[in-house]
Amino acid sequence: MQKSTRRSRSKKTIQQKPKISFSIWSIGIFAVLFVLFGTFIILKSRAATKPNYSIIIVAGQSNADGAEAYVYDPASNFDLFGAKTHSADSETKLVWSNLAGYSGPPPAVLKSIGDPATKYSKNQATFGPEVGLARGLYDQGRRNIIILKVTFGGLGLAQDSKIMDWNVHSNNEAFFFLKSRLKSLNEWVTAQGATSSVDGFYWVQGEADVVPEKAPLYEANLRDLVMAAHTDLGLRADAPFVLAKTSIAAWIQTAQNLIRVNPCGSVDCITLTAADQQVRAAQQKVADTVANVKISDTISLPRHGLNIHLSNVGELALGYAFAQASVGYKIPAPVQQSSQQQQKSSSAGTPARNATQTTRSEGGVQPNITITSDSTNKDTLTTSVDGKTTLNTFEPNKPSGWDQVVASIRGGWDTFIHSILTSLGLR
Repeated sequence: MQKSTRRSRSKKTIQQKPKISFSIWSIGIFAVLFVLFGTFIILKSRAATKPNYSIIIVAGQSNADGAEAYVYDPASNFDLFGAKTHSADSETKLVWSNLAGYSGPPPAVLKSIGDPATKYSKNQATFGPEVGLARGLYDQGRRNIIILKVTFGGLGLAQDSKIMDWNVHSNNEAFFFLKSRLKSLNEWVTAQGATSSVDGFYWVQGEADVVPEKAPLYEANLRDLVMAAHTDLGLRADAPFVLAKTSIAAWIQTAQNLIRVNPCGSVDCITLTAADQQVRAAQQKVADTVANVKISDTISLPRHGLNIHLSNVGELALGYAFAQASVGYKIPAPVQQSSQQQQKSSSAGTPARNATQTTRSEGGVQPNITITSDSTNKDTLTTSVDGKTTLNTFEPNKPSGWDQVVASIRGGWDTFIHSILTSLGLR
């Protein structure tokens, strides 16, 4: 009886082994097929969704650079990239050049300008209108933006034999350098298998031409710049060219209050005021008479120090005003889109449900604007006529628990596939 029982147990054991072995092989084969299928889907998706980059140019002199607009301002405790940030900060790419040097390509994210690990420490890093511009365009549904920022403080638009200038007819000077930087960026885009278009030019310059010998030439020089932006830089014919309507009136007033003898230097303040008004009139005339040229007045924006450079809040407001001036301009549809991307693009194109009020003067959009929010992740600016500005921010909408779980799974899967492809030498 015992022998019979043992034999039956042995038979059961022998019969069970193939089942266990078969299960292990089944799981292994299924896992391999799962990985290969997932890899195929990811590679196919990425191959079919090479982005079309929308290149936005920001150029000019010190107020384009953001000479005294600190990422973290000790006076106001305003931290541009603090706890309350915007999605555009981490999704918009930036390539920059100024008197201190220049960055890639490859582009870094916009938020990198406030990274303590970069060249400047947190309380020294500055920014120009590009941050507000990027956030404003993002709120309009724009994506895949690369901002090319080329700025040189103190350079005029008129040709100058003594120092470098922005004149398009000057060889190997500021405009030539801008062309070179754009060429390098386009080469990087091509190397990614992507496409690009120049979809906007934002110009913040004019203070250096507020002298009697240069101011009368400003209109002609500005017209040449607008034309060269299209012919030499490839700015689309239907893309916006947006001007900052500059002014040194606040600086002249400050100088007169601080200095009794020759407050405006070698040129008397009356002559300087006339030149300032002449440059402003030239900027306005170009905006009124040239197709797709828009203008945004800076005269009421808050400034820093001696009142020639915009403050951090002033730069942010100017950027938002630039974005507002760009409303209604369409960009080419990205090529090689997957159906999933097309769905995202169509939903992203829906205008943001925020109330935006602007005041218009002399045909342009002034930055004495009020931008409110419906709890989307954008800044709220209130800039009054007297130049005093308050800034509030809203926390971004927090994703649901399920969205966080899905995002975590996707991130883990992508990392897993990346490690496999790397080990196989495919990445």
